[in-house]
Amino acid sequence: MKNFTLLLVAILSLSMAYAQNPQPPMFGNTHPAPKFLSEIPLPVKGHVSPANNNNTGERSAAQSRSVIPLYDSIVYWQLDTLTRKWFYTEKATDIVYDANNNEISYIQQDSTGGAWVNTTKYIFTYNSSNYETSQLDQTWSGGTWVNSYQTISTYNSNNDMTGIVEQNWSGSVWVNNDQYTYTYNSNNIETSELYQTWGGSAWVNIWQYTYAYNSNNDKTSETDQTWSGSAWVNTFYYTMTYNTNNDETSELYQTWSGSAWVNTNYYGFYYNSGNYVTGDLYQEWSGSAWVNTQQDSFTYNSNNDRTNWLNQVWSSGAWTNAYQYNYTYNSGNNLLTETYQIWGGSAWLNDWQEIFTYENNNNTSFLYQSWKGSAWVNGSLANYGYDINNITQWVTVKAYNIAGDSIAGGDSTHWYFTTTTGINVLSNNATIQLYPNPANNFIHADIQLKQTSNLQLRMVNMLGQTVWSTDAGNVSDYQNNISVANLPDGVYLLEMVTGSGTESREVVVTH
Repeated sequence: MKNFTLLLVAILSLSMAYAQNPQPPMFGNTHPAPKFLSEIPLPVKGHVSPANNNNTGERSAAQSRSVIPLYDSIVYWQLDTLTRKWFYTEKATDIVYDANNNEISYIQQDSTGGAWVNTTKYIFTYNSSNYETSQLDQTWSGGTWVNSYQTISTYNSNNDMTGIVEQNWSGSVWVNNDQYTYTYNSNNIETSELYQTWGGSAWVNIWQYTYAYNSNNDKTSETDQTWSGSAWVNTFYYTMTYNTNNDETSELYQTWSGSAWVNTNYYGFYYNSGNYVTGDLYQEWSGSAWVNTQQDSFTYNSNNDRTNWLNQVWSSGAWTNAYQYNYTYNSGNNLLTETYQIWGGSAWLNDWQEIFTYENNNNTSFLYQSWKGSAWVNGSLANYGYDINNITQWVTVKAYNIAGDSIAGGDSTHWYFTTTTGINVLSNNATIQLYPNPANNFIHADIQLKQTSNLQLRMVNMLGQTVWSTDAGNVSDYQNNISVANLPDGVYLLEMVTGSGTESREVVVTH
């Protein structure tokens, strides 16, 4: 299970259109991420083309946990299918960053009886190179935070992670639980990973992986072993080969028979002149020879976007179609459609498809449809909203009824993100107060601008439709009651436009 911070890093990265998408380091942490974040359907990027299959080092140059402080809080809303009213259920709040933009703490809360109740607090520390050195989890009990779980990470002088110790709180002291130890070669590439558990008085070996590399730092072998109680016992052995472009061309899997390595599986990879994978072959060892099992082939357009992925299985001495994916793109290389088809014996049969829309290269919607005999039927729809910095501000998911021709109750789930400019700050040029929220009759807006500016307000639903608007004129402050009595239950955005830009705040209407 992944750590919340790693998941948050992924969310922050994927939320910005065409931003760099750093790969989080593989920490040995096992504490679960809050489910409401793991369920967020993230916006997509245009390219689905794979790079080559090189695998150079498992843990070299461990990456920093430093993140751009984008969010103060993330709130999760659900729609009660019986009452048709919105209610918030979970929240990540009080996200705090240090001077280097490292996330140093946040609090997870659940909604109980209409109020937010603390559940878990996460605290992080970093070294001078901004690498995380510890994570502390605390649970809320009796009006105070109580230790629950922690990890302690160590690094060498090259900032390669050398170890992780996981501990649980006994009530009075920290008790060791698990430990991971990593070693590296002179090129800072990981050469071994050792996993141990605490035996009560000493660490007990469980398993270890060792890696070898060629002169190009491509991994050429991996040996997996388990501890018998007195010695290491071989379990799996993987060997890899590469072409002159350092593209991986094969993987051979073997298991230990007790005295020798025995073949089990084989993968072969093929590339075009641009080093993109055009095909792969999977075979299994029969005991005396390799037997074809399945193969994939890939095609690309002139922008190296993957346009087709065909899977075939080996049957009765020939390759037989199994399934395929087809992809289309717009002029900005953004993925427009992904269609999945299965082979019906003589023709391709539609199964499902996904349709994406964009604005300024930001993914604004994601529609899932399934094929019902002769037509596409809507299944679910995710919409995404962004602030003036192209940072995701809200995500909403709609569920369709079984016929797919109408929305069953409208929005079903909704996430709302507030940025670190502050929940009551408009581009550092205004303070905003909206209450009551949720509202059933009206919501009072109190906006104080730091300098006089033309102010326009509009209320927008989750389909992007404006349901109310006004031009407040050239003002320094605005105070008014905005009627929501005639609006259907749901989540809306009150957008405020000034000369400094556009900012929005979430308004929930429930009657």
